[in-house]
Amino acid sequence: MFTRALVLAGQPALTATALAWACNLASPAVAAVVVLVVVLPTLDCEDTGVLLPPETMKAIATMTPATTTTMIAFRICLRRFCCLASAASRASLAARWRALLSLGTARDPTQSPGCPLIAHPFGPGAAGRAGRRRTPGRSGQCAVCSLIRMPLVVQKFGGTSVGDADRIRAVADHIARTRRQGSDVVAVVSAMGKTTDDLIHLADSVSATQPPREYDMLVSTGERISMSLLVMALADLGVDAASFTGSQVGIITDSDHTRAKIKEVKGDRLRQALAAGKVPVVAGFQGVSEEREITTLGRGGSDATAVALAAVLNADVCEIYTDVTGVFTADPRIVPEAHRINRISFEEMLEMAATGGRVLMLRAVEFARNHNVPLHVRSSFTWEPGTWVVEEDADMEDAVVTAVTHDTSEAKVTVSGVPDRPGVAARLFRALADKSINVDMIVQNTSAHGTTDISFTVPTADLPVAVQTSQTHADELGASGVAADADVARVSLVGVGMKSHPGIAATMFETLADELININMISTSTIRTSCIVAEDDVERAVRSLHAAFALG
Repeated sequence: MFTRALVLAGQPALTATALAWACNLASPAVAAVVVLVVVLPTLDCEDTGVLLPPETMKAIATMTPATTTTMIAFRICLRRFCCLASAASRASLAARWRALLSLGTARDPTQSPGCPLIAHPFGPGAAGRAGRRRTPGRSGQCAVCSLIRMPLVVQKFGGTSVGDADRIRAVADHIARTRRQGSDVVAVVSAMGKTTDDLIHLADSVSATQPPREYDMLVSTGERISMSLLVMALADLGVDAASFTGSQVGIITDSDHTRAKIKEVKGDRLRQALAAGKVPVVAGFQGVSEEREITTLGRGGSDATAVALAAVLNADVCEIYTDVTGVFTADPRIVPEAHRINRISFEEMLEMAATGGRVLMLRAVEFARNHNVPLHVRSSFTWEPGTWVVEEDADMEDAVVTAVTHDTSEAKVTVSGVPDRPGVAARLFRALADKSINVDMIVQNTSAHGTTDISFTVPTADLPVAVQTSQTHADELGASGVAADADVARVSLVGVGMKSHPGIAATMFETLADELININMISTSTIRTSCIVAEDDVERAVRSLHAAFALG
């Protein structure tokens, strides 16, 4: 009965001894423990014909909450394990079973009897996600399948990572290697290289109107090219994969074309593909509105796609592959001595993304923080470990300032002579919000003679609409005029240690003063201090601040 098991087992002598002792000399309950903890981790993944005595299988079944679990169900799970489990997952199986035997299982009352579901309290990444609610198994798996659950990794590849045929083949090879190491993979891809820019340029050459719906239909095609080519490259490596658009995987957005926000992710087709042993390759940057129109998520939207999928699939990590090796203390093109940060908190990464750090999309970091999805920013050219974006811990406060960021895509608008009375500012900024203009820094001067000046910053791309909207409402508000300045930039200090260390702002202002750099506006949060300076001064400001806080 045990001939195939003894031949194919990784440690024949140990397996033979364990089986003989457990099945012939011990009780069925003891035999079940020995089989699960000792025998299964030694089995070769090619063996799909392991047979166990009926008494042992019955004892294994009774260790789960559902006593109606049949021997056939367990045998199916055992076959699936033998086929799919990698060396790494087999090595950790004994620890997982011991955890199960000590922690017990949690039956899902909504499921029919026969194959017990468990709330998976352990496994890769669980310790780093305290407080995150785990769903009972992946796609309604039974207790045995959940325990041998392979880690799930969502890997997002940016435009440079899939920029040409060679890069696509390299990405396919990396996905195949990740699978061989024992993880399920969901890949999210951006458009190849400058494809999106080329499509926008083509639209500009054809039309000056460009209806938003048609714009989204056009630029969403770039990612579809990438996903199809990547699946073809994976097929050459013997990896079963399938491509999906954003609408096919159920990424539901609002109706704000060109900058849509994700409202819901269904993910049923992804779960089905994973259950079938496939690698889903998803087109990033796009979704479908509730009116069934194709929408795009804005620049960097593939990051948001990847994080949203990682959250809904309960992935162990979301890896963001780009052309840099991680998040740096400053832009290395401006500060050559800037170094890579090994670990950074979600809050710090949010501030960096909001103030000019171009590695991750702001909304993607917000999504990751809200759903506690660990992010790993890595290079697709070196494949070396990069920067982990995780929950804040005590060690992170050791560094007072973590990074210096800058943003040259800011513009300043000043509304002069605004009557100093309640409701005026509210009417102005409501009008800007209705135009979907994201206002950042706001400064209101002290009232003099019953009027004041209000200055605020907006993205440079939104400056014409912001000026027009402000000018339209200037007469209604009783303001005397509107002025704009596009030749400004923002420089910021970011660090969780700033919460408990005084004097950071003073040092920043002194450093800029020593460089004869004038400050136009100042904005602060608990872990960030930002200044608006002349665009020509921003690089000098970044270098001097990086040196002043010894970040090199």
